[in-house]
Amino acid sequence: WSAQLMVAWANLLRQHGGLMALGALAFGALIVVAIGSRHWRARLLEIVLRWGPLASIMRTYHLARWYRTIGMLVAGGVTLPEALALAEPVLPASLRKGASLTALSMQAGLAPSQAFDGAGMATPVASQLIKAGERSGDVGVMLLRAALFHENEVARSLEKTMRVLEPLVMTLVGIGVGVIVILMYLPIFELASAIQ
Repeated sequence: WSAQLMVAWANLLRQHGGLMALGALAFGALIVVAIGSRHWRARLLEIVLRWGPLASIMRTYHLARWYRTIGMLVAGGVTLPEALALAEPVLPASLRKGASLTALSMQAGLAPSQAFDGAGMATPVASQLIKAGERSGDVGVMLLRAALFHENEVARSLEKTMRVLEPLVMTLVGIGVGVIVILMYLPIFELASAIQ
């Protein structure tokens, strides 16, 4: 059966190889165009952000970038409301609404910790650090600390994921190679047993 499968695959390639190669090239070109397009990259990122295990890591990563940008701007002398407006483009489209709501809440007179919490743009750690920054009068430095904490958290999560994925990928590659070897040698064994 394995020899018949390989012969059928070879016949399929012989008869429709040109069309299959053309289809593969078209599919590859479509992927390159989709990755190069800003709109499709944003859509792909939204899909990734909705996927369970990766969603919280990606959200934390984007919030850490946002905190770092705001913290650097505030440390450079920009006011916090202006820094919020300037830092909004670093967020993906799905989180920009929360950033706008944070800025609007601060313009309405809420404290930074209340504005961040109310918009859902503060992790528990960032919320505590922003409150500490309000008391000390240095929200920018505390946002930088929150960014550093979350960047380290994301790095640890990715390291753990890679530790799990590496053996899994090696196992899948081994199984794939083993199946190919079995499919190649099975006809030879069948032929040898038929000759005997």
